[in-house]
Amino acid sequence: MHRIDHATKDEDLHGAGKDGFTEGDPQTAVPATVVTEDWLNDVQENIARAIEDADGGNTALSKGNHEQLKNVIQFQQEYWSAAQTITSAGSLTLPHGFDTAPKLVQCYLKCVTAEAGYSIDDQVIINPAGNDPAGAANRGVALVIDTTDIYVRFGSDGVVFSVMHKTTGVATSLTNANWSLFVRAWR
Repeated sequence: MHRIDHATKDEDLHGAGKDGFTEGDPQTAVPATVVTEDWLNDVQENIARAIEDADGGNTALSKGNHEQLKNVIQFQQEYWSAAQTITSAGSLTLPHGFDTAPKLVQCYLKCVTAEAGYSIDDQVIINPAGNDPAGAANRGVALVIDTTDIYVRFGSDGVVFSVMHKTTGVATSLTNANWSLFVRAWR
């Protein structure tokens, strides 16, 4: 892709080196920007290829469908799990209902009994790969995704999660029963 580069461009319209278009001004002899064949083809192919390559190259362009580009750049489906019980060394299989693997998966904890400065219904987004600010081993979750399910494996430590205390910022071990795990996914 490139910005318009014809001699009639409006130089630096959008900042240094970011040329744009002008309608021109016949009174001052400023010509309107000529929209060139190479610029139009470049824009067309960037948009068309984004659409065609969506979902592994299985999407065809559809004349008159004004939603195709929007559908490519936003998530099409969303999955929210029900509240999941946190069990040391436990595992979960959560069917997401998509026809392909999710593009993004997020886990969060929801407080069910006040702890570590958090109130009931507070939500804490967690990083599955590094959930323990205290540095203990065998804590957190591992996620595996495929075209049908999200697999969750809880760490084997008696305390699965540690987070920063809500008011002090001190690493605090959480009581498994005081929290529920939720998993969200988007495709």
